[in-house]
Amino acid sequence: MREIIKTHVAVAIPNEVTRGVKAGEEDAKTSYKFDTFATGNWGCGAFGGDIPLKAMLQWIACSLAGKHIRYFDFGDRNAQGLKETTQYLLKAGVHVGWLWDK
Repeated sequence: MREIIKTHVAVAIPNEVTRGVKAGEEDAKTSYKFDTFATGNWGCGAFGGDIPLKAMLQWIACSLAGKHIRYFDFGDRNAQGLKETTQYLLKAGVHVGWLWDK
């Protein structure tokens, strides 16, 4: 549970915190919605985390935060099959709630 909370906190940053200024704009009064979260193998380098597990936790956190996930595995051999598994789950209509229950 601790891991999902940590991940959700990182993903669910409110838009007012992530204000941006487009090139040529003079101020940051306009808030831009960041609806995609770019991520990778969090906690899997020096900390030795399990890539498939960490990827699924990030997927759950992004879904809870209402964000799309863009996952970069950086060619790590321990991430082999992750893309195929994710595609299979999506095609099968598996929801995040199911992943969480398992």
